[in-house]
Amino acid sequence: MGLAAVDFWRGTKGPDAVTYQCNPERHIDMVQEAFGRFRFSRDVLLPEQRAIYGNLAAELVGETVLEAGCGCGFGTAILAQTAKTIIGTDVAEHHVAFAQVLYPRIQFDTWDIKQGPYVGQADVVVAVEVIEHIEDVEAAIRNLIASATKRVYFSSPNRNNKGLGQGRPHNNFHVKEYTPEEIIETVPGADILAWDTFAILEPDTDITPLVYRIDA
Repeated sequence: MGLAAVDFWRGTKGPDAVTYQCNPERHIDMVQEAFGRFRFSRDVLLPEQRAIYGNLAAELVGETVLEAGCGCGFGTAILAQTAKTIIGTDVAEHHVAFAQVLYPRIQFDTWDIKQGPYVGQADVVVAVEVIEHIEDVEAAIRNLIASATKRVYFSSPNRNNKGLGQGRPHNNFHVKEYTPEEIIETVPGADILAWDTFAILEPDTDITPLVYRIDA
C-alpha cells in the first residue's frame, strides 16, 4: 500500500521532525475512562465518536465487521444494529471482559493490531480513535488492511486543526496526531471524510477528527 518509513511517523525524520515531539505509548483504562465520561457528561461516548459510529452503522448494513480498539464495546453495539456479524476486539483483556459482560450477544476478542492481522478476515475493519494511541502506526495500518476484504475505516484527530497541540499532542495518551497529508502519503487513495456527515474533504481541511476510508 506504499506505506512510508516508520521513522517519518514517529517524527524522527520528515518535514515535521524538528518541531513535533511524540508522546510515549501509554495504556489507557477504558473502563475507568467510561465511568469518568458518564459522571461528567452522562454519556460514555464523545459526541464526535457517537456521530462516527452512527455514520458507520449506516454504511455497513449487511456487512461482516471487525472492530479494532473497541474498548468497552459501546461503539461496537451501535455497529451491531446494522452489521451482518461483528466482532469487537481490543488489546486489553479486561476491556474485552467488561464489554462481554455489557453485551453478551456480541462476540469480543483480544487483538493487538501492531503484532499482525486478525485470525480471520471481515468485509470491513473499523478503528475509531485508535491509531493516535499507537507508536508503530505503519504496522497497525498494514494489519488493519490485511484483515479486511473490502474496506477499512479509521478515525483520528487532524493536526491541521490549530486547537490541537502543534508541538506535541495535548492528550498525553496520544503518541502522535497526524495531518491528512501524512495519512494520504502513507495510504495513497484513501478518502478523507468529515466526522459528522462523511462528506469527502480535501487534505487541507482543518476539521477534526477525520475518518479515512481505504479499499482493502
